[in-house]
Amino acid sequence: MQQGSSMESEKKKILLVHKDDELYEYVSQHLGRDGYRILRVSDGEEAAMLLLSNEVAVIVADAKTDKLNSLDLLDFVTTHHEDLPFIVLAEDGTMDVVAQAIKKGAYDYLKSPFDGYDLVNTVRKAVDYRVEREEHAEKLSEKMKERSAQESQNELRSLLTNILPTILFPAPQGMRTRFVKEMCDNIENLYCDKYISKTEEVDSERVAEVVQLVFNQLGADFKTVKASSSRVVMEASVCPWGEEAKRNPVFCMLTRAIISRIAVRCRSCAMVNLERTIGKGDDKCVIRIENL
Repeated sequence: MQQGSSMESEKKKILLVHKDDELYEYVSQHLGRDGYRILRVSDGEEAAMLLLSNEVAVIVADAKTDKLNSLDLLDFVTTHHEDLPFIVLAEDGTMDVVAQAIKKGAYDYLKSPFDGYDLVNTVRKAVDYRVEREEHAEKLSEKMKERSAQESQNELRSLLTNILPTILFPAPQGMRTRFVKEMCDNIENLYCDKYISKTEEVDSERVAEVVQLVFNQLGADFKTVKASSSRVVMEASVCPWGEEAKRNPVFCMLTRAIISRIAVRCRSCAMVNLERTIGKGDDKCVIRIENL
């Protein structure tokens, strides 16, 4: 609750960069009625220093700030606080500065004399703009994470379906077994560690739940059809390794090995049986996991 309140407070902070006391009183009066808190500094250098340790929603800056001019302050803001809206306060004789500021990325400007309505309306729009930008960035970040996870799943499936048959079929049994073990290690590192604690020991239903999480992320549609504390039966009509591996028994061996690895991770004693498999020509996979 306190964190949410802090974030709301930051959204209501406005940094005013201006040395005119009367303007400060005017801005404070109108924005204060709308719930905003004004932080005021007299020059661009003070503003930059304040931004190093404070979060604000919007900057409202005089076009002719001292020490660090408004354009240099804008450069600082776009470099270190790229989503922070920058509003320039202009007057006759500074419109060339305003034009440069807009080109550099300033959100908007207000030309003196401006009334309280224009001030509040412009600040509100700037705050809304920033919130929209942040929400868009969060959604984009989530989409990129989902895309990255999907790409890793596709890459793994492609590796298994395209390379495994080429390497395994001509290989001796010992090499085949070793290669499957390496693939199981890769699967365990990618998926199992996300869902299973190495110290966790649970019943067969939990084992089945984790198996379904792992294999259904790879594209299968496993579901539990029978369950008790000592035995679970699952089935799937979609092969987790894709269409190219659908009739390939090598992948059935890999599937059993991975499920056994998951079962052993969850329980010290468990047995996995593949009663029916798509790779051997059945219409679905049926897998039984039992406690020993």
